[in-house]
Amino acid sequence: MELVKTLCVLALALSALITDIKTKKIKNSINFSFMFLGIAANAADGGLVGVSRSVLGIAAPLVLLVPLYALGMLGAGDVKLFSAVGAIMGAGFTAATTVISFLFGGAIGAALMVIKGHGRYRFRVLGTYLKTCLLTGTISDYREFGSAEKPGWFRFSLAIAPAVAIQLLLRLDHFFLILL
Repeated sequence: MELVKTLCVLALALSALITDIKTKKIKNSINFSFMFLGIAANAADGGLVGVSRSVLGIAAPLVLLVPLYALGMLGAGDVKLFSAVGAIMGAGFTAATTVISFLFGGAIGAALMVIKGHGRYRFRVLGTYLKTCLLTGTISDYREFGSAEKPGWFRFSLAIAPAVAIQLLLRLDHFFLILL
């Protein structure tokens, strides 16, 4: 069953990446189809324990990443993609994949700032955002800051897809479990 789940999560990551690049959205039909597939695979593999593994894998990214979505720092499709990964592979796998994808995202963002030469602009926007949040005592939507063309923004599936592949190769979730 592990091979089936591995193939499913790879198909999910690739489908989401292709769709996100083509349409600038990760379709609900992809995310929810793979969530149900993950629940079914885990149910076949472990009965109610497997289903609970899938449910926790879906819920954990929602709880942890919805604040980033609410602040405009992550798209809703990205959050659902992490939940779909969790439905198939479980919460530990998804936690490690999330950390890896944020590292990839930081590297991609830094590369874009260097290549496109808008690093100063992005840091000015970040500074304005942080100053506004501190002075008003509220947390604002990050999308409201900066220009409409959003230089430096990229499709986050470009960070998630390789993170899934690396996590499959290294299985860092086992390392995370040892730390806990």
